[in-house]
Amino acid sequence: MRTNLLRLTVLAVLALAAAALTACGSDSGSDSADLGPDPATMIPGDTPFYLEAVVRPEGQLGDDLESALSKLLVTDDVSGKLHDAIDEGLASEGEDLTYEADIAPWLGSRAGVYFNGYDAKTNEAEGAAVVAITDADAAQSFVDKASEGEGKTEQQDYNGVQLTVSSDDTAVAIDGDFLLAGTTQGVEDSIDAKDGDNFAGMDDSATGLDTVPDNTIFTLYADPQGALDLVKSSAEIPADQLKQIEDQLAQMGDGPIDAWGTVTDSSMGFGASAPAADDAPDPTDLVTTFPADSWMAFAASGVGDQIENSIAQFKAGFEAGFEDAAPNLSQQVDPIAMFQDATGLNLEQDLAWIGDVGGFVEGASIFGLGGGLVITTDDQGAAEAAVGKVQQAIGGSRGLKVTPSQDGFDIQAQGAPIGAQVAVEDDKVVVAAGADTVDDVLSPSETLGDSDTFQAAEDDLGDDLTPSFFINFAPILDLIDSTGESDPEIESARPYLNALDFLIGGSKVDGERSVAGFTLGVQEQPEGSDSTTSAVITP
Repeated sequence: MRTNLLRLTVLAVLALAAAALTACGSDSGSDSADLGPDPATMIPGDTPFYLEAVVRPEGQLGDDLESALSKLLVTDDVSGKLHDAIDEGLASEGEDLTYEADIAPWLGSRAGVYFNGYDAKTNEAEGAAVVAITDADAAQSFVDKASEGEGKTEQQDYNGVQLTVSSDDTAVAIDGDFLLAGTTQGVEDSIDAKDGDNFAGMDDSATGLDTVPDNTIFTLYADPQGALDLVKSSAEIPADQLKQIEDQLAQMGDGPIDAWGTVTDSSMGFGASAPAADDAPDPTDLVTTFPADSWMAFAASGVGDQIENSIAQFKAGFEAGFEDAAPNLSQQVDPIAMFQDATGLNLEQDLAWIGDVGGFVEGASIFGLGGGLVITTDDQGAAEAAVGKVQQAIGGSRGLKVTPSQDGFDIQAQGAPIGAQVAVEDDKVVVAAGADTVDDVLSPSETLGDSDTFQAAEDDLGDDLTPSFFINFAPILDLIDSTGESDPEIESARPYLNALDFLIGGSKVDGERSVAGFTLGVQEQPEGSDSTTSAVITP
């Protein structure tokens, strides 16, 4: 391990985390702020991995970040809390440094980290951190102070830039508006990128970053094939493992993977895009059809195809493993057949009818809890046959009472008021449990799609994503309170639980790209609540 690089990386991460709120609230009269020098101008254009963060957000972005974090962390002094935690982290690393004295005077608006090579001798990636600075002298003082006691270093000139190089082949340099820290090769590559092919000159449509929203706190770019080429160059990965990785990449399609983080004054979001598989199904809108009082809902499309592929992969892997470990038994042991003997279900045939799958839970009291599961199908006859086999398989189970119904069967746990209905109706297999009936699942009086809470969450999710899961936190707290029991741990966490509004996620297929994201909604503490406890931030 390159100790200096590790130490500098830790310091860089602490600095980025601390600076993220330094200017929050400043210049609040402006909707946008000048982000200053762009680290991408110092990143080689062929890098397979690049992460960039806005470390000193100003204007509306800074205001929104401070507002969201103050709600989530239940404090009016987000910056102070974070800076204190960073100082403690620096001290734990044995550094005589503080954020206000040693980092704030020079830190700019943006910073990035990239990797573009692999050192086979050390088995470590080549790359560097590129941090925008506002005061070169202050930045140099930070470097000098952080480097004290780190052993022998030497000064080297590279294309007119002075490098401080350590014995473990790591380097630090200040080049114009940027502080560079990383492997010596990585720092030199950054210096070369300034006047050569750099990431800032890349076409956003080629990197996939053209879909990134404006209110981003960070963006990430990764080229899986480029990263694989680096791994290959190390000659450290066995050929069979490389083949598996290559096969998986082939299924993904060509193109980069991108990710980003966004913020508003009442939410924090994460998004990602990647090449879409050739047969990628469009997301299902099942979630919007569930009852409006659902506090948890989920849905997934094309589940039957996924199950079929998973079974095929499992069977192939099982047979290959047996062939290596016990060749004589490989033709005698068939886990799929064993499952069929035990349940009557042929996993390779009896589940082919499955389409989309979704479910929900509702109820704010123990005895009012209900939920449902919906499985769509384009072959109702096959679905009915499978449900019949399930009924027969569990019919003899002890502790369960199974009663046939017109469209399926009912289940009742003996000695408990817990039951469920299973039915096949309208090209759907429906399971209704607890306080809900099949009619409640299929024909609710009001759906999530009509709910104001869900609509607001869907708007925050944005980007025309189809919701695939949703959590509304308020009913969950009501459910906890309905038990009438007081738990000290829950009470100590209540201010933070009160701050949670919703969690929603979704996806879409956009041409040759799959896009997905989730958003966490945060809110002010309810009136009359005790929110005197503030979050403890651990670096």
